[in-house]
Amino acid sequence: MIKEGRFGIFEGIVLLLFVTLGKIYLSYAADLIKENLSAAWLAVLLGSLVAFVWFLPLLALLNRFPGEDLIAIGHKVLRPIGSAFLVGSILLFVFFSAIIVLRQVGETIIGTALPQTPLVAILIVLAGIAALTARWGIEPTARVTALAAPYILAGGVFLFFLQLPNMNFDYLAPFWGPGWKKLLLNSFLRSSLQNEIILLGFLAPCLPRKKIAAIGFASLGLATVLLAAAMAVGQTIFPPAVAAEHTFPFYEIARSIYISRFFERLEMLFILVWLGFALLSLSVRFYISVAGLTKFLRLPYYQPLIPMAALLLLAGALLLPDYPTTIYLDNLFRGRWAWIPAFAFPSLLYLGSLRRGKKGEVRK
Repeated sequence: MIKEGRFGIFEGIVLLLFVTLGKIYLSYAADLIKENLSAAWLAVLLGSLVAFVWFLPLLALLNRFPGEDLIAIGHKVLRPIGSAFLVGSILLFVFFSAIIVLRQVGETIIGTALPQTPLVAILIVLAGIAALTARWGIEPTARVTALAAPYILAGGVFLFFLQLPNMNFDYLAPFWGPGWKKLLLNSFLRSSLQNEIILLGFLAPCLPRKKIAAIGFASLGLATVLLAAAMAVGQTIFPPAVAAEHTFPFYEIARSIYISRFFERLEMLFILVWLGFALLSLSVRFYISVAGLTKFLRLPYYQPLIPMAALLLLAGALLLPDYPTTIYLDNLFRGRWAWIPAFAFPSLLYLGSLRRGKKGEVRK
């Protein structure tokens, strides 16, 4: 029996929030600006509102099976074979997203802070950190995140406030960007920006059963505000044509901060804040992948799988040929089509439970 531990409402909110916010400091902003031009921030906002609707079937499923995670629910509703296809696909998506995040974080470190360091060395260190965090378990990770949350969030907000003198709100015009029809279509697909809410389905046994809805909606709401605000701030610094060409747009924003000759080159503060988000996002995805596989195989402990899973994570990151390919795959699978495993598959599982009349029992 895997003992995952338990943690409270605040820990659950900040854990999901930080995993979601990790994308701010990667490449997602450039792709959004290319698609939606001056309305990229609005696409983030509308897409996140669509994610609220997508979240309702997942919430209903978790409430129908209190105290169970998606793997246990899948076994009850679809039996092992059907569960391996549907819930296994969700786990595979989570692990693939961990591979993408690992490669992106490694490339970003080289491009911003350590240009002379071999990529493989950085990836080995990052994979080792993810493995070590998984070895500790999800409860210590959540509690450490809760302790660090105020400082990391304050650091990120502080960087954006320093950009007030450089903001030009004319860059947000025209309001509809490429046109309202295309904007609405892109916004629906960009509901995938909140795909990390699917992790709630795997963390549910660790959380207060009667507070699942509060945790989910709070993390979605905070992520919506912060993602849209970060995108809007970024768009007021550079015009769309310039922002879309930046490989690391928010790093470029941090580099442009200049208050006086004594307050410049503050991007090192940005890198520290960004690493906090990125490492947490990577570690949580890796943990859920390993713990989920352990539950599928009905093993009593997940720790023996960590070394091989970390090696597979590292191998997957090194198999990606280059950074442009990584960005392309991230935009395709995590940016546009992640709503299928993150939202559509749980909805199908919920419909299956209704059709078969399956329902969990409340355990005391």
